[in-house]
Amino acid sequence: MKLIQLAQMLDAKLEGHASDPEIVRVAGIRNAGHDAIVFAEEEASLQAALASDAAAVLTTGKLSRVGNKPLLITSQPRLQFAQAGKLLAVPRLAIV
Repeated sequence: MKLIQLAQMLDAKLEGHASDPEIVRVAGIRNAGHDAIVFAEEEASLQAALASDAAAVLTTGKLSRVGNKPLLITSQPRLQFAQAGKLLAVPRLAIV
């Protein structure tokens, strides 16, 4: 799913996007790749998220700033992260 579409579905404000990366999963900051979105609720985790390989970061308005990756601004980044996980989940086919 494109980042702009994910932002719309999460009702989040998208800041600092020069491109529209494909987001296919949620991830922890340490495990994030270029196809993942992470979240940050504190300054230290935001710095780690910005330094990670993540494509984008869900964070609060009070932490938003110009950075090296797109930010999805929301009042509840942890909740929106969980919702993003549901939106990005790939349905598994049952093997019969």
